[in-house]
Amino acid sequence: MSSSLVPVPAGESAFTARRGIAPALAGLFRRLFAWFVSLFGARRTIRSVPALPALIAAGAEVEGLRREASLLRGQTAFYRSIFECTSDAIIVADLNGCITMFNQGAVEIFQLDEDLAIGDNLFRLCTEFCRPSGCEISGLLVRNKQVRNLRTEFMGLKGKITPVLLTLNFVTDQIGAPKAIVAVIKDNSEVEKLTYTDPLTGLYNVRYFQRKINEEYSRLSRGQMDALSMLFLDLDLFGKFNKDYGHQVGDEVLRRVSEVLMATVRCCDTAARYGGDELVVILPSTDDAGSLHLAERIRQRVSEIRIPVPDGPDIRVTVSIGSRTHRPVDCATNTVTLFIRQANMALLKAKEKRNRVCAG
Repeated sequence: MSSSLVPVPAGESAFTARRGIAPALAGLFRRLFAWFVSLFGARRTIRSVPALPALIAAGAEVEGLRREASLLRGQTAFYRSIFECTSDAIIVADLNGCITMFNQGAVEIFQLDEDLAIGDNLFRLCTEFCRPSGCEISGLLVRNKQVRNLRTEFMGLKGKITPVLLTLNFVTDQIGAPKAIVAVIKDNSEVEKLTYTDPLTGLYNVRYFQRKINEEYSRLSRGQMDALSMLFLDLDLFGKFNKDYGHQVGDEVLRRVSEVLMATVRCCDTAARYGGDELVVILPSTDDAGSLHLAERIRQRVSEIRIPVPDGPDIRVTVSIGSRTHRPVDCATNTVTLFIRQANMALLKAKEKRNRVCAG
């Protein structure tokens, strides 16, 4: 038997001896555990246990910040998709008009591709594409005075004229100081079409004509074009069509002549139904010769129209046209009202023999 074992005293049972060994082993275990703790620094770990709640709180805060950042990224992506998907043009610029952000709607309104770039000037773009040209958009936006729903038109690089509603607003900081400018340019074509279009012919109505002739005559008086011409058209024997064949045939004649008119004039011209069977065309930057040349083309194309009717030969349509031209010097002694009257007088002269063009 090994000498390390504790001898059993005489008279004691083995069970009693084992009861004395247990405390000795327990003491040995405590000494070994104390040595282990001191060797691996568990005492320091145990002393740091009171800091665990702070660590747990810090972890929860980090997790909360992570969730907030994830939510913010999702919101940013959502608002960015709205910014890009809207058909309205949205342009963000600094207080000097330097563009910092724009969406696809802005590219389509201005009909620009790579030319519309970060760093271009918002006021330059709006002023350059605005009709009538020369409208100083930058002068409309002053500190603490916003611009809402300015009705105007933009002419893109490809010649497309788009009626728009222009809104300019300041973006402010937490104390209300202006930090940036946001421009929202809404394509107003459909609204304009409903408001200013004649439902029968598809031409502009007389209300739109009055607005446009005033705008164009104002441009002429400021010397922004060399000449402004106007054509007045009247369908020959239109009353007879209605009387002999009914108003449905008369309406079809008006529609067919209007189609010829829209297919013949330029995109910068304005063709309108003045009233009844009278039509009118505004021709910006067009002199006498150009106006008469266009009028003759319209007259010839209208004379080629044939309208089928039941139980009879096709109807042949003709039109009489009066032309009048004004130049900037004429604006000193004339008005828009007189300009319209002079074009109408030229029409009356043409109607004396029908199917002809006369200058006023």
